Amino acid sequence: RRGWIYSMAVTPDQRGQGLGSRLLDHALSALKERGCVKVNLQIVKSNEAVRRFYEANGFTVEPRLSMGKVLD
Repeated sequence: RRGWIYSMAVTPDQRGQGLGSRLLDHALSALKERGCVKVNLQIVKSNEAVRRFYEANGFTVEPRLSMGKVLD
């Protein structure tokens, strides 16, 4: 029921041409076909450009706490 987008990127010289939105649309369609009703993703808080990209594509910021630990 829940899908995750883990990593998606467009090379800097190809940005601004709608490729990221098309990739995202493809991923969302594939997840929906598999029965996902909600898609989650995480971005680094300071990455404002990526935040604006996802907001422009209908995503909203949700109050969540993400935790991690680096193992030696």
